[in-house]
Amino acid sequence: MAFRTRKTMASTALVATVTGCAALTLAGPASAEPQLVKDNYLEVPDCHTTTEVCAEIPSVSYWFNYPNVIVTFTANQNHCADMIDHIMVDGYEWGFRVVGPGQSDGGQLIPLSPVPGRHTIGVKAEGIKGGCNPGSISLWGGNLHIVDVVP
Repeated sequence: MAFRTRKTMASTALVATVTGCAALTLAGPASAEPQLVKDNYLEVPDCHTTTEVCAEIPSVSYWFNYPNVIVTFTANQNHCADMIDHIMVDGYEWGFRVVGPGQSDGGQLIPLSPVPGRHTIGVKAEGIKGGCNPGSISLWGGNLHIVDVVP
């Protein structure tokens, strides 16, 4: 009987060790601050312009703890023409990409400074003639997805 007790205890210890190792393998790296992941619907229902550039720049402002973010813009599926999304960070253009209706711009890695700190990210839309666009942008919308890049 004593032999079975030792064998049971050894089996229990082995199972606990294997389970603990598996849990460590599956666990992600610990982080002091939670990663920021935000989805923001942006739109301008009336650009009030006769040009291809919409003067209104909808934006969002967040506190960032990490030095880089990935910003992705996805145009509304109900757009009837392509557009250029100009990604604006703290009032300055970071980059731009052409997106069609329902398309994503693929995302852009953007360094932020200073961090930690509050930063404003927005989209300035520029229309592209074609489809229902006769040569001026009248309205637009889409999703701005922002993710902190944890070092």
